[in-house]
Amino acid sequence: MPFSEREKVTLHAVLDLALASCGAEGGSLFLAQDGELFLVAGRGIEARHFGKGEKAAFSRFVFETRVPLFVQDAQVTRPGRRYALLLPIWGSGEKEILGVLALNRDACPFTDEDVAGLSPIVTNIALLLEESILRQHREKLVLFLSEVVNLFGDVLSCKDEKAIFSRMFLAMQLLLGIASGAFFKLSPKRPYRVFSSHFPRRVRFQDLDFPKDEPLQEGAMRVFPWKGKEQILFIPFSLVARRAKFLFVGFLEKSPNPLDMLVASVIFRLGQMHLEHLILRREYAELVREEERNRLARELHDGLAQVLTSIQFYLHFLREEANLASSDVYKKLSSLVRLGIEESRCILAELKGKPASINQFEARVREILEVFASEDLRVHLDFSVSFPSVPFRIFHGLSAVIQEALSNVQKHARAQNVWVQIYEEKGMLVCSIRDDGVGFNPKAKKDFGEHFGLLSMKERVRLLRGKFHVKSSSRGTTVLVKIPVGG
Repeated sequence: MPFSEREKVTLHAVLDLALASCGAEGGSLFLAQDGELFLVAGRGIEARHFGKGEKAAFSRFVFETRVPLFVQDAQVTRPGRRYALLLPIWGSGEKEILGVLALNRDACPFTDEDVAGLSPIVTNIALLLEESILRQHREKLVLFLSEVVNLFGDVLSCKDEKAIFSRMFLAMQLLLGIASGAFFKLSPKRPYRVFSSHFPRRVRFQDLDFPKDEPLQEGAMRVFPWKGKEQILFIPFSLVARRAKFLFVGFLEKSPNPLDMLVASVIFRLGQMHLEHLILRREYAELVREEERNRLARELHDGLAQVLTSIQFYLHFLREEANLASSDVYKKLSSLVRLGIEESRCILAELKGKPASINQFEARVREILEVFASEDLRVHLDFSVSFPSVPFRIFHGLSAVIQEALSNVQKHARAQNVWVQIYEEKGMLVCSIRDDGVGFNPKAKKDFGEHFGLLSMKERVRLLRGKFHVKSSSRGTTVLVKIPVGG
C-alpha cells in the first residue's frame, strides 16, 4: 500500500517511540494487504527489503494466530539479537488485523509489562494505518468518480438504450471488477435480456436463484451466493417515462463494502436519469415531427390542393365553352389534374398517418394506367390483393414507382404492350411491370439523366424496406418490386 511522505515519516517516528519505550535496538512494521504482509517501516533493516512480502517468518504466524509472540533464541531472531516480541495491530473493525509490529533486543527477554507499555503505541499505529487506508480509499473514489463522469460525459449523444446500458456496465466493472453481467427487462409475460456482456448463455432468468419471499426493492443492491464459489448481485430499477422495470445481474468475486454499494447506487441513478432523458428526447422529437406534419398538411390543404381543385373547375368551364370534350389534349390534361389532386390527398393522408384501403389503391393504379394508355401503348392490369388496407407510405411510394416505370416505357422502350401485375406473396406486396419493348443493358454506362428514373425507383423501394430488380433483353424489360406490408 503506498504511503505519502508525511505518513512514512510518522510511521518511522512511531516505530522509534516503540523502540525507545522498551529499549529495543531494532524493529519492523508489517502491513496486511489482500491477506499478505508487506514491510512498510523498520530500523536496522536494509532498504532493499522494504515493500517485500513476509510469508514464512514469525510475523506471519502472529498475523494468523492474532496473539503476541515472545521469541528467545539468537538463531531465529534478527542477526545480533537474542530476544524478539511480535504484536498484532488490531483495527477498529471486528476481528480485523491491520499488520504486525516486531521488536528486537539483546539486553533481556520481553515480558507482559512490555506488551502493556506498548499497547498505546500499537493503538496509535492502528489509527495511523486506518487513516492512511481511508485516504487511499478517498483518492481511489475520486479517481473512480472522475472516470464515471468521463464515461457518462457524452451519453446525451447516445441514440439508443444499449449504449447507456453499456456505460452502466463498464462503470460497475470499474467499481467492483464484475467480469460478466446483464440487464433484464421485467416484462409481465417473460423477462428478457436487453444488454449483456460475457454473460453465460446457458444462464436464463429462471435460473437466477434469489429469495422469492424477499422482493427486491427499487435501487437496492442484494448479493447472494451462486453455485458455492461466486456471488451474484441484483440491482432492480425502473423508468417512469416507460413504466418499465429492469434488473441488473452481475457475477462478483467478493462482497462489496457499504461504500461500493453507495457508489453503485449513484451509477444507477445516473443511468436512470440518462435513460429517462433519452426517452423524453425521443417523445419530444416525435411531437416536433407531428407538429411539422400537421403544419405541412395545413399548408398543402390550403395551398396546392385548393389550386388544383380550382384548375379542375376552370377546365370544366373551358370544356363547355370551347367544346373540348373529344380533345385528346383536354383528356390528358384533365387526367393529370385529377392525378395531382389525388396525389395531394395521398400526401395529406400520409401526413396524418391514415392507411389507404385496397380499393383506393386499385383505383389509384388504374388512374395512373389511364394516363399512359394510348393507341400506341396498350396497358394491361392484373390486380389480385386481399389486404384490407396498406400504409400510405406504401400507397404513395409504390404508386410513384409504377408511374416512373410507365414513364420510362413510354419514353424509351418503343413498346406496344405493358403488363402490370400486383399481387401478394408471403406478407409481401409484389408489383411486376413488364413490356415488350426493345430493352436495354442495365449495366451499361449512360448519362445520369437516363439512369435517374431507375435510381429514383430503387431509392423509393429501399426507403420502403423492399427489394427492387430489373431484368431486360431485346424482347422487353421487367421491373419487379417486393415490399413488406407490415415492415
